[in-house]
Amino acid sequence: MRGQLGHPNSVPVHDLVEGGRGPAGVRRRVGGEEWRGLVARAGPEGPPLGRHLEVLLQVGNDGAFAHSRGIIHRDIKPANVMLGEYGEVVLVDWGLARRLGGARSKRIAGTPAYLAPEMPRGDADERSDVLCLGAPLPEVLVGPPRPAGDRV
Repeated sequence: MRGQLGHPNSVPVHDLVEGGRGPAGVRRRVGGEEWRGLVARAGPEGPPLGRHLEVLLQVGNDGAFAHSRGIIHRDIKPANVMLGEYGEVVLVDWGLARRLGGARSKRIAGTPAYLAPEMPRGDADERSDVLCLGAPLPEVLVGPPRPAGDRV
């Protein structure tokens, strides 16, 4: 998949090298803040909804580009989206990415809170990425969930 995702919202992989713990990708450094931090401050007092929608659109564009190349990410979540200091939005951590139409995975891959219902069965396609992208919307709209054990 190296070199197939030359989109402004993707981190290009320049080379694959053998590291101490196996293969490693050489790519440009991405600085800034994870979208997760912005989502954690969401709600009435947090960042404007428009900023979150802008992030969603840019990540969606990157996902659509990957899908057009036959690749699905399988782990789109706020912790895998970097917000650069100059407004750039970059989808990172393509370690679980797979080719569309390839062999089904027998292991569950992804983050439970952001999994599409079909993903634990090893069935994932473009729609799975779209559902993962929309999973943080409740937090964006009303803020983080209450900790377990809170009473109404």
